[in-house]
Amino acid sequence: MTFWEHLDELRGTIIRIVLVLLVLSVVMFCFKDLLFAVALYPTQSDFALFKLFNYLSEVTGIEGMRVDEWHLSLINTRLTGQIMIHLQAAFYGALVVGMPIILWYIFAYIAPALYAKELRLFRGLLVAGEVLFLLGVGISYFVIFPLALRFLDTYSVSDTVNNMIDMSSYFDLLMVLSILMGILFQLPVLSYVLSKLGILNAKMMSDYRKHAIIAIVLLSAVITPTTDVFTLLLVCAPILVLYEVSRLIIK
Repeated sequence: MTFWEHLDELRGTIIRIVLVLLVLSVVMFCFKDLLFAVALYPTQSDFALFKLFNYLSEVTGIEGMRVDEWHLSLINTRLTGQIMIHLQAAFYGALVVGMPIILWYIFAYIAPALYAKELRLFRGLLVAGEVLFLLGVGISYFVIFPLALRFLDTYSVSDTVNNMIDMSSYFDLLMVLSILMGILFQLPVLSYVLSKLGILNAKMMSDYRKHAIIAIVLLSAVITPTTDVFTLLLVCAPILVLYEVSRLIIK
């Protein structure tokens, strides 16, 4: 194919991706009740993680683990705030749900340039990437985000200062953490590719583990939307685990 034919194929791929996001966004927008029931579920004390903490508290007798009657109330301070959040939530929901389709379209564009051996490898990496992305989003939604949310809502510098959380702040934190954790969970795939190219090996990852820990902490500090140490540690922990998993995969 000529250069312009490649560009034409790329344009077609981009158009298909945009159409997928558009259709999914419309579907998400129409199912408002379900969309926001899922998005706002972490604000309730009966959230799955909090139920687990209550159960562990009963089993272990540690009262400090209990999450009783906690509920986060959100406010809207802009006239167009709720409709804009509805549109934003629909788009982010479409992005998360449609990511496997988007990755498949990108793979379909690259596939004709690959040899049979490379094609089998990239198919495996594509599946692994999709699973890891959804796993990252799931861990963010079920573990990191609710813990960070409750900590930030209950934290206070003084009894005279009350927290009034704007819903745009809530959704920004939810979406940023979800997308970033989905991307960061691609670390094993990236490490595997670099090892196949001869750039990275298990010994190198072991020798530079201390440097990697510092880099991960700095990276987490940059991408964490809040300034508290608790949220920073919540983001760091799974990335450090992924680093060790990546090292074992390469080994």
